[in-house]
Amino acid sequence: MFWTMIFFISSLAALILLNTSLITHPKFIKPIGYYGYAVVALNIAVAAIGFTPLSEWLIGVVAIQAYIALIAYNAFRL
Repeated sequence: MFWTMIFFISSLAALILLNTSLITHPKFIKPIGYYGYAVVALNIAVAAIGFTPLSEWLIGVVAIQAYIALIAYNAFRL
């Protein structure tokens, strides 16, 4: 459980910093940034409720990896 908490806290900090810096770029697709903030909100909500193996998998694998894929799409679109 300790390493799970470390992962979620560090991913939360990275998502906030990355999304805040990217959303101000004029060529960045804004809905991708809004999705990034939704992932942050989901991460905080699950942390407040409590982690389960399913929530870890949905946030850690699905939501964050989808955000990374959207950022890659935005980068290659240019």
